[in-house]
Amino acid sequence: MASGSSEPLTKSKYFSGKKNISGARPSTRSSQSEHAGNTSSSHETSGNISLGEGDSNATLRRLETRLEKIEVAVDSVVKTEDLKKIISSMITDIMKQQREEFELKLEKSEERQKKEISKLRGEIDDMRVETENLKELIAEKRCELQETKRMAVSAVQKADEARKWANYNEQYSRKNNVKIFGLRESQDEDIEKEVIQFLQKEGDTTVRSEEIVAIHRIPGRENQARPILLKLKNSAVKGRVIRQRSEIKKKKLGVRLADDVTFENTKLMERLSAHEMIESTWFFNGSVYGKVCGTGRKVRFDINDEVEEKIRRSKNYRK
Repeated sequence: MASGSSEPLTKSKYFSGKKNISGARPSTRSSQSEHAGNTSSSHETSGNISLGEGDSNATLRRLETRLEKIEVAVDSVVKTEDLKKIISSMITDIMKQQREEFELKLEKSEERQKKEISKLRGEIDDMRVETENLKELIAEKRCELQETKRMAVSAVQKADEARKWANYNEQYSRKNNVKIFGLRESQDEDIEKEVIQFLQKEGDTTVRSEEIVAIHRIPGRENQARPILLKLKNSAVKGRVIRQRSEIKKKKLGVRLADDVTFENTKLMERLSAHEMIESTWFFNGSVYGKVCGTGRKVRFDINDEVEEKIRRSKNYRK
């Protein structure tokens, strides 16, 4: 009973004296003084108890044992400052761990970026090489194109020159030819005899049979007498005949004498007749001529000539 009655009193006294508001542990000096006070108090209590029990020493030892247990329990209580240190240490450890994880992820990310950059650099280098190859190929193709253009221009020039000389040779082969238009046509006609008689009667010129190399009709327009192609022995005979065309024209017989002009020269004369800078055009001695408007100048043209350029390049040209 004495032991049971003294225990609640001791616990209440020590807990009220040792535990403060902040939860901090009291100093050792204060604990010792308090312990001394408590001891004297205990003695007084034990004195009272011993009066009832008769054994004060045993009670005092029991109280001291209980006090030691209480001190150990109080010492084991976590203090606020220690708790702050523990939390701070935990936070530091967590942040350290997170930093290590972040640094690891960052390192892995940098490694991936380095690999990607290396890959991109490789691709860029490949593209540069390919670009250089394309530049070389383009330069090569450009040279080939220029050479092709040069060859094309040369081919066109040669073709124009060949056409020019082909036309010239063809026209030269026709230099002794005369075309007769409008001479009536019959079924059983003797063309040579009729032409000789017509030239003698209407042209006042004599052409013998031995001076005629060939004579025949050539295709012409429908519903009209076909033209006659008269191939003479030489240019002297042709000149004698062709000089009569103006006299025959004046008689208005519907018959006309003309030079045997090639197809190319005929197109050239049509082009000159339609040009605004040309007053008139004609064929003479194997060549085509045109009279420039406002100047009276006569310019000889070829099938490859540009009319305006040829007029400007001609001698004594004034605009």
